[in-house]
Order: sequence, then structure tokens, then C-alpha cells
Amino acid sequence: VEINDVASLKEMTGVLKQKNIIVLKTFAVISNVLQSDIGTILVAYNDSVNFDNDVIVTSDKNNYSNIYRINIDKIGINELKKEFKAVLEDDKILKITADCKTEINLYKRLGINLKNVVFDVLLASYVYDSSRNFALEVQAIENLDYIMCKEDENRSEFYADNINVMFELTKYWPANGVNVSIGHTDASYDVALMAIANGARGFT
Repeated sequence: VEINDVASLKEMTGVLKQKNIIVLKTFAVISNVLQSDIGTILVAYNDSVNFDNDVIVTSDKNNYSNIYRINIDKIGINELKKEFKAVLEDDKILKITADCKTEINLYKRLGINLKNVVFDVLLASYVYDSSRNFALEVQAIENLDYIMCKEDENRSEFYADNINVMFELTKYWPANGVNVSIGHTDASYDVALMAIANGARGFT
């Protein structure tokens, strides 16, 4: 679903506020040598997916139809902050990311505090082996035996592949010894219990 105006942004936000878990992929664009800005945002959910040690996902990307693409050029940063901030800062909505460190920094510059990231597929790859290339497309080939579509070949399929691979890796890494841990968080006691219920297995 293309989010190109405020009305569709508000509608999307209303849907996401009702979800327990979402997948977030933020594409950065380089503004200068010292700064990157938000380019495109992908947000998705799948009501059949529960985040625990037995995450059930599908390899059929066509099943992930609940994918939103937020076009920042058309929406504008101010409207994004006004409408989408509530979702990103909602500590009851679990988030799966792919490079949360970059995303946290990107959103922080907008005054948005990205909360309750429970799993990051790039970080999981790095923890497993810091010497490897942990880019999403590399993980897809090495871990899932799947070749992702390139953006210049088919943009819609490229975005769908990003979400699908993130779901798949969220299943793959816990099954291969990389577990979720709670660390450096300002989460409340209730939120910490929710994280444990949804797969967290340690504290740092």
C-alpha cells in the first residue's frame, strides 16, 4: 500500500496502533558526508506471526500483503512526525528491524524515540559472526538460500522481499542460537514482562 498523502498516513497509523508486532525497515539517503536522512519507510504486519521461540512464518512473500510504503517526499517530515510518532513510540507495539542503530539515530533527529525493538536481524548476524557481511541480501542468500529482487528490477517486489526476508530471519536466528536479550532500556516492568513473553531470554 502506497502512503502518499496525510489521509492514507492517518488510516495506516490507525491500523498499526491495533497491532502487537510490526516490521519496520527505514531506508536512509545520504544528505552529506556527516548526515543521512530518511528516504523511504516500509512498515508491515502479519497477524499470523507471533514473536516467540516458535515464530511461524511463510516463505511465500505474496502472503505479506499488509506492507505499507511511506513516501517521505510526498508526505513530508512534519506530517510524519505528527502521525507516525505515536506508533514508533508505543511501547506496547513490538518492532522487528534491520539496523535499529541507524533507525534510532534517524528518528531521534526528528524528536522521535523508537521504542520496544525486540529483534534486529542485522545485529543478530553480527552477534553470530562479526566478521561476516550481514547485509540483508547477503543473509538471504547465505541463510535462506534466497536471492532478493533488486530495486531497479522491480521496486514493489524489492520492498516485499525486504519484509519477507526480515520475517524469515527472525525465525532463523533464534533457531540458530541467537536469542533476544533486554539491555539498555527504559522499559517499564510490565513492558519487560511483555518482552519476555515474546521471546526475550536474558538481561544485560
